[in-house]
Amino acid sequence: MDVLSPDLVWIENRCYRVNPTTDDSSEYQSDPCYIEPDFDSEEEVQMDFAIEKTKEGSFRTSFHVPSCFHGSIIGQKGATRKRLEMDTKCLIQVPSRGSKQPIVVTAQREEDAIAARKKIEDIVFSSRRRQDITHFPSLPCCQDSVVESFAKFKNSILSGSPRQD
Repeated sequence: MDVLSPDLVWIENRCYRVNPTTDDSSEYQSDPCYIEPDFDSEEEVQMDFAIEKTKEGSFRTSFHVPSCFHGSIIGQKGATRKRLEMDTKCLIQVPSRGSKQPIVVTAQREEDAIAARKKIEDIVFSSRRRQDITHFPSLPCCQDSVVESFAKFKNSILSGSPRQD
């Protein structure tokens, strides 16, 4: 293909350039030892939390989420919580803001409770990433050797001469 005059295709009065493709599938061969996990399979899901069976036969899990994230789970006018409850067929109880109570997820099937909890954890994780920074680490540098080295560095910068160490 000539780079200066590529093949053109006209679709609905618009002109598109046809870029050459190379089929180097050997370059992107996947590792035969690596197997992509199948999340839709019926295999047992690895979980690091407890789900208890209630007297009524439903499944329940409770976990702590900082109260500053309760609003993200509830959403505007409860829309996010309603959507989660509809998607996972669960009842999600979020305590009032400022409360130290855990979030409680109740479902008829264990898989639904697991799915709801994981979705809530995803919401908390994404909300946490959007949070402003609240702490600044400060290290004390009051040792004599540090103070002397800083004074030398400051003097070399102010004098305009390169630092010699």
